Amino acid sequence: MPLLFLLCCTSIMYTRVMALMSFLKLKFFSLMISFISFVQAEETSVNFSMNCNSLEGQSQPSSRLSGGKLNYFWQNKIEKLLQFSCRSGIDHPLELCALNNRWPLDDESWLIQTYCDHSGYLISSVWFVVSNDGVAPIHLEYPTFDWNFEDLEKQIVESITATGVKKTAVLTDAEFDPNKKLINSHNYCCAGKLSTTIQWLAEDGAFVLRYLKVDGIRNGNASTQLAFQYD
Repeated sequence: MPLLFLLCCTSIMYTRVMALMSFLKLKFFSLMISFISFVQAEETSVNFSMNCNSLEGQSQPSSRLSGGKLNYFWQNKIEKLLQFSCRSGIDHPLELCALNNRWPLDDESWLIQTYCDHSGYLISSVWFVVSNDGVAPIHLEYPTFDWNFEDLEKQIVESITATGVKKTAVLTDAEFDPNKKLINSHNYCCAGKLSTTIQWLAEDGAFVLRYLKVDGIRNGNASTQLAFQYD
């Protein structure tokens, strides 16, 4: 009888140990899956954010987009920001926070400017429109030209040929005048290159090309090579 009792106890203990071992194996497997998923997410995810939170509470223009609202916007537009090759991370100089703004276009839509990238002397930003249809990058049209120089060094132009029209949502050194409803963009390089100024007017829910000027730059002086005023 004692032997039978001992065998029963041993069997019960063995069953419980095996059950515990199975449970621990499942937990370990689950933890490993979670860890691998976390590592993969860390390797593949991109953090789009800006260190503009420190400016919260300070005196800023009413149009400024910062803090949690800015970070939320960036995180929800990661796909588009990647598409436009925008710079990720949070190590941006605070002065770049000024490139994040929003302005009302009408009773139902807003224009949003958000920082994209910067180099030695140019800063780019992406432009979106928020409406009842959602958030989408705007498509700003501008003409393109083929420049044929008689003397490139002296910036002597022999001929200029229109080659077509392009669209973009990424602008360099751009700003918005809410009173005139104009987006202004300036794209330039160093001496001996061309400097381009373009304006678009927000009108009836669209952005139309209003003005384009191309200057030649040499020895710090600009000379207008091409200028169009669109009605």
